[in-house]
Amino acid sequence: MEHNEVWQSIYNSFAKSPRDVITIPKSKKGKWFFVYTQKDGVFIEKGREHTDACKIKGRRRLEEKKCKEMLDIYYRRCDGQSVAKEAASTTYNQVYWYGIFAALGI
Repeated sequence: MEHNEVWQSIYNSFAKSPRDVITIPKSKKGKWFFVYTQKDGVFIEKGREHTDACKIKGRRRLEEKKCKEMLDIYYRRCDGQSVAKEAASTTYNQVYWYGIFAALGI
């Protein structure tokens, strides 16, 4: 799936059904965060339906321009490659991208 299709899938899914999503760390239990859309993008906040929520302060906007890079990194992560440093230097929100990709079965 092309990154622009992935972005559109993310936007459409969370526009239709804003919801909590869990992070998918390699070695510990995930934390929940809430994903929703507004006219100007996709946003994340601390989880609303779960007590073990991320400690995000306020809200963060996911940058559409980071989707392709994060998707490539995510696929390599799924293949077992070590990508933590690269992902962290790409965006501070890398763990949320991974959770969203996983939640959508990407």
